[in-house]
Amino acid sequence: MLEMHVWPNPSNGEFSISLLNDQREEADVSIYDQQGRRLYTFKKTLETGVNIFKLPVNTFGTGLFSLEITTARTQASKRLQVIN
Repeated sequence: MLEMHVWPNPSNGEFSISLLNDQREEADVSIYDQQGRRLYTFKKTLETGVNIFKLPVNTFGTGLFSLEITTARTQASKRLQVIN
């Protein structure tokens, strides 16, 4: 199970991500624009328990974006809003 919280949202472009995971595993972290184009992706090793990391999105400008985190077992997604 993957439980995700994002703050602050909306933001000026830097978000904090908190993921609660029940086992150690690899995850793909991706950011998409409103047209569904993948703007950024990277791999992250999730440890058992709470994982916290920063996600800079300010290089993509203002607007709405989708954050998607996928493991071999599950997927979580959140909408991100970048404002000036």
